[in-house]
Amino acid sequence: MSRTPRVVSMLLIVALSAGMGAAMAQESLLSYGDTATGVIDDATPEHEYHFRAEAGDVVTVALSARSGDLDPMLILTDARGATLTQDDDGGEGKNARVVYRIRAAGVYRIVATRYDRAGGATSGDYELTLDAEAAETSPTPPTVEAGEFGAPPDLGAFAYDRITYGDTVTGAISDDETVQAYAFQGRAGETVMLNVERTGGDLALRVALFDRTGQAAVAEAEDAAGRGGVEISFVLPRTAYYVVGVGRLDGNGALTVGEYGLSLDVVRLPTETLAAPAATTTATPAAEPAITVSLTWAGAADLDLVLYYPSDAATATSIDWRNIAYPEDYPLPQGAVFESDGNGFCQDVAVRPVETITWDADAAPVGDYEILVQYQFACGSLGAPVDFEIALTVDGQTETLTGVVAPPKGEYRTTFAR
Repeated sequence: MSRTPRVVSMLLIVALSAGMGAAMAQESLLSYGDTATGVIDDATPEHEYHFRAEAGDVVTVALSARSGDLDPMLILTDARGATLTQDDDGGEGKNARVVYRIRAAGVYRIVATRYDRAGGATSGDYELTLDAEAAETSPTPPTVEAGEFGAPPDLGAFAYDRITYGDTVTGAISDDETVQAYAFQGRAGETVMLNVERTGGDLALRVALFDRTGQAAVAEAEDAAGRGGVEISFVLPRTAYYVVGVGRLDGNGALTVGEYGLSLDVVRLPTETLAAPAATTTATPAAEPAITVSLTWAGAADLDLVLYYPSDAATATSIDWRNIAYPEDYPLPQGAVFESDGNGFCQDVAVRPVETITWDADAAPVGDYEILVQYQFACGSLGAPVDFEIALTVDGQTETLTGVVAPPKGEYRTTFAR
C-alpha cells in the first residue's frame, strides 16, 4: 500500500486548552516571514502571537534562545484555543520548532514559552520566526457513496488510507510525518481489534480510534512502557466509518521515529436463533420507582453523579459512588439503588458510560432534591469538556436535562422536588 508523503502534525489527537482572550492585540499579529523577539522570565513566562492562514498552508514556527539558560517551548492552537501541536526540543539543541499543515482558513495562535511554562525555571531572550510553504495538493480520499455507513471520513486536507477487517498494513513515523491515518467501515455491536507493533527504529507508539471526523477519540492506547506495541479492543457504538490514527509519544525531546505494522480484525457475536416463546403466567407488574436519575455521556472521562436528598441528618446526605465503594461507611437509604460507577477512576473505560440512581415509591422521601454532576478525571490525555444528558423521572413525569462539565472538577447542579 503506497502513501503520498505529507508534512503534518498530530492533528487527529486534539486536546482542548484554555480559550483565547476576547481581544487580539494588533502588535501580536504576525505575517509569514516575520520575526519577533522578547524576553521569557518569571514575570512573563509566555507571549502570544497570532497569524492568519489559508487551508493547506504548511507553517513552520521556530523559537530560539538568544541569551540566558532559556529552554524554549512552542504551542500552536486554533482560534478556539484547541492545542493543535506543541514542541519542546524539536529545533537545534534545546530550541523549539513545529511544522503544521493548516486545515481551515482562519486565525491561529502561537504561544512562545519555556519548558514547564509558568512552573519553569529557565529564562532569557528569544527570537521567534514564522514561515510557510505553498499549499501542496493533498491526495484525494477514495470516493465512496454514502449508504449504510453514512458519509466517508472528512479530515479536511489530511490524507488517509482505506482498510478493512483482516487487513495488515505497514507504515512509518518520521519528523516530517508524525501521524498516519486509516479509515474503515464498522457496524454497531462489532468488537474491533487493533494491533500495532513497532518493526523498526525506536518508535514509541500512540494509537487512537476516532469517529469519521478525526476529532472525537472513542478509544486510545500508548506504549508508555516501551513494550513495542499497543492493542485496542473496542465495541463500536454505531454503524459508520471510523478512523485509526497512528502516531508517536513526544515528550522532553524524546522524538522517536520508526516503522510499524497495523492489523485490524473483528469479533462478531454469533447470530442467535430465537426459540418459540414459552407459556408464561401473568404476573403483577412491579411498581415503577418514584425517582430515576440516569446520567449518560460520551468521551473518555470519569464523571460522578450525586443525588442529595431530604434528610433529618445534621450533614448533607447523598447517593453516589461511595455507596458502592464503601457500603459499610456509606450505606444506601432503604429502597434506593446506585447502578454502576461509569468509568470510575478510569477503569474499564466505556464509549458511553451510564450512572443511574433509582428509589422505590414507598421509600423515597418527600421534599427538595439536588443533582450534582462533577468532572473527576480525564481518562487518557484529552482532558476536553464533556457533554452529558440526564433522564429524570419523578412520580411518572420524565424530562431530559443536558449540560457540559470541564476539567478540572467542573460542576453542574440542578434541583427538583417530590
